[in-house]
Amino acid sequence: LLAVQVMFIVSRQACSFAPDSCIHNRFMHRNSQTEFAIHMSAATNKKSTAKRKSKSTSKAKHKRQDLNDLVKSIGLNPVEAKEKTVSSIEGTKKTQKLKIVTKKQKQQNSFSSIPLKTQLQHARNGHAVLRSKIPLDTITSLRNDLTLYSKAKELEAWRQKVQVETNLPDSMIQKKYKTIDQCHQFLQQQNNQANSNENISIPFLQHFNTWRNLETVREFVTSPLMADMARTLLDVPSIKLYQDSLFHKRQNDGPTPWHSDARMAPFDTSHMITFWIPLQNIPSVEEGGSGLMFVDKSHGDFALPFWNRVPKGDVGNGEDYDCKTGKVKYEESREYERLDERYSYGSGNDGVSSYMPMERGDCTVHAGWTLHSANGVKCETDRYALAVTYVDAQAEIREDARMSSGSLGHDEDRKSYEDWINEVRPRTYFEHSLVPII
Repeated sequence: LLAVQVMFIVSRQACSFAPDSCIHNRFMHRNSQTEFAIHMSAATNKKSTAKRKSKSTSKAKHKRQDLNDLVKSIGLNPVEAKEKTVSSIEGTKKTQKLKIVTKKQKQQNSFSSIPLKTQLQHARNGHAVLRSKIPLDTITSLRNDLTLYSKAKELEAWRQKVQVETNLPDSMIQKKYKTIDQCHQFLQQQNNQANSNENISIPFLQHFNTWRNLETVREFVTSPLMADMARTLLDVPSIKLYQDSLFHKRQNDGPTPWHSDARMAPFDTSHMITFWIPLQNIPSVEEGGSGLMFVDKSHGDFALPFWNRVPKGDVGNGEDYDCKTGKVKYEESREYERLDERYSYGSGNDGVSSYMPMERGDCTVHAGWTLHSANGVKCETDRYALAVTYVDAQAEIREDARMSSGSLGHDEDRKSYEDWINEVRPRTYFEHSLVPII
């Protein structure tokens, strides 16, 4: 601008003594010089703007990298932008960074994406809730098929309860207990032997691996939606479907005791996750809701199982020794009966959380070692819930899990894996059609 002003003053002074033709020529020359100066000024401004943009982009990249490093440091995967080539108005191609590439992926991500806050809550406390994650039409289809399935397979569910108490092979259970009444009578006798005069009250009837028989369940548990959420929360590249379980809690059924899923599974891993999906609305606790309750941070309490096992039976009389395995038999100490005190953090917080009430489409997620339980059903309707459990695809099975007795874990879920456990090698990577990679 200063150059333009100087040129204008010089030209005006020169024109004061020049003839008309000279004035015209000088005027035209002045215009051309002015245009050149304006062009050079615009070019200079463009370069300085480009430099500022470059510096701004560089700072943004450093900030984004710092944020990604922070997310990685707490064990989560940062969100990576995907590149897509698009055409500009002039027809030239340029690369843009987009988080969502196609309309189909946009629809999928609207369901499967899990907020960072939820991921942090699951990592810290061992449990979280996902609201409105499951499409309602999926819930309706699952409930219709699973309620019919549970009625058809009710006798098998009662036999499974007897098998847990007796540890008898499935073939012997089927021969000896041919009706529900026979199963109920046996369990009542076991209850009376425990010095109780009350009628037996089981916590639920359970049906394992319904996905092998119902197409609706198979499509759901192997869907991209479920696989993506499981991989995200476990923070592993690939997963296997371990099992699904239909829990039928009937009216007046008792509470589900505190337990952890990983203790009942044959794997040696901490990378296990369960999605608990109610097939109807769950009311609040005050209104008799029987959703899951979780002990905060119990998935990281290694001291509980390590220090609180005591020899089973009288020490010295042989009752605490397993002749088959050559190992001391243990049982849980009474510390498991005072979890409310163990996990109490003061100020009225007993360390136990729940997410009731829950609506259709909601689900809770919890880690394999998270302690959880459920109240008995006090409502007028039965409660159905589908639990789907995934493990890291690299998870290995333990040697003791293949034993019919003497397992270090709890055998309550043995029926879920007994048809494949002896077909794979322990302590190594394995593949099996009944434990598919999703």
